[in-house]
Amino acid sequence: MTKRILLTLGAIALILSGLYLWQYSRLHRTRPTLFNAERAYQDVVYQVSLGPRTPGSEAHEKAIEYFRSELQKANWQVDVQYVEVNGQLLKNVVARRSDVPPKIILGAHYDSRLMADKDPDPKKQQEPVPGANDGASGAAVLLELGRILPANSVPVWLVCFDGEDQGGIPGWEEWSR
Repeated sequence: MTKRILLTLGAIALILSGLYLWQYSRLHRTRPTLFNAERAYQDVVYQVSLGPRTPGSEAHEKAIEYFRSELQKANWQVDVQYVEVNGQLLKNVVARRSDVPPKIILGAHYDSRLMADKDPDPKKQQEPVPGANDGASGAAVLLELGRILPANSVPVWLVCFDGEDQGGIPGWEEWSR
């Protein structure tokens, strides 16, 4: 009889310990961070507030510094790669977590067009393009991914490419050489 009581108490203690550990692990486990669409949208708003990010402009330089700052806050190593193409200096922003060669490269361009030459309104065709839905949105997605990707994932590089939106300036192709 005493043996049966001890076994019952032991089983109850084991079950209660298991329940406690299960509940503790549920409350204290690291949960994956979700993509914050509002924060990414604010990245777009900020980039557009700088003005057109045409290569060589003040807005272009401020965007590069913003990318660098935001990615460094998220513990990425950030370098700017300088490439001259057709007499134009292009600046690709490359973020990595280590010196291990990447298994994945996620990229988007951040520059905006010098002229809205395809705008249906001829009066606007000589104006620069704000680049919200094209350059700024892709770069914003990269920034948000940089904030939420776990540091222990496969080696990933995030690259904000320059020169893609200009047409005739092969920014992407030049980078991959």
